[in-house]
Amino acid sequence: MERQAAIYPPVDDWRSIHGLQLKGRCGPVPDDQLPAAMEHYRRRFAFITELEGAVVASRLYRFEPEWVRLIDNRQGFGHSQESAWA
Repeated sequence: MERQAAIYPPVDDWRSIHGLQLKGRCGPVPDDQLPAAMEHYRRRFAFITELEGAVVASRLYRFEPEWVRLIDNRQGFGHSQESAWA
């Protein structure tokens, strides 16, 4: 399913706006890939052992970007760079 996302920190001034805009495919991790995905997740976020019950009850999703735009007004108003791939 085609989805869009944005990742950026909160700022108080438009001249400080910077972050990513993304478009891509998103969906649940297929059942046959869940063990490997969960192992990767556990290695990346070791603290989840404290939240194991919540993690086991959750579903992992993955986002596969097809287009990314970097926005960085710190380099000048409207500064951006784009990348696309199939």
